[in-house]
Amino acid sequence: TKAALILTVGLAACSKQAPHLGETTSSAQAPGVDITQHDSRSILPSGGLAGEETTTVKIQAIVKSVDVKNRQIVLQMPGSKKVDTYKVSEEVRNLKQVRPGDKVKVSYRQALAFEVREPTAKELELSGSNVVGAGRAPVGSMPGAAILNVGLKVVTIESIDTAKQQITVQGMDGKIATVQSKYPENLALLKKGQKAVITYAESIVAGVERIE
Repeated sequence: TKAALILTVGLAACSKQAPHLGETTSSAQAPGVDITQHDSRSILPSGGLAGEETTTVKIQAIVKSVDVKNRQIVLQMPGSKKVDTYKVSEEVRNLKQVRPGDKVKVSYRQALAFEVREPTAKELELSGSNVVGAGRAPVGSMPGAAILNVGLKVVTIESIDTAKQQITVQGMDGKIATVQSKYPENLALLKKGQKAVITYAESIVAGVERIE
């Protein structure tokens, strides 16, 4: 009947989820560890979907002992009785400057961003590129190091599986990858054959501070 048809159409309209847009931030803490995650989704002026994912992990520990000869360091997380022994790479300078009671700080950040749109000529040229940079503390100072890794990829959406909530993409190198959608309601904004520009970066900064 006409009433049944109207009811069916109405229910279908209600069941269709609105896209997830906006920002979300979450954090978690444990002794000596602080983790923060942030993500966002938006619509580009061209109409394509865009998003960012960022994870930052900060770790602090106290030096319990240092074996310079064997390049080993024993660390303890604040508020914990457990200690762990780590092997220190030859790349780390100035290990002899470290002494018990010093504070070790490590910060790790991973970021990924994507934009569903046509890539520029420069982005097509750089697709698949990866740049790594590193730095170490000067000789004689407290140990410290920083590493940065950045890259860019252009991919094509090959298929969208709404049942499994997955997207399959192919890079310009021919490699195929299937990823799980974090927000399945946004799959309706994607189409097979669309291009996406993906940029990613990760960094590690580590250092030792003297606690007077």
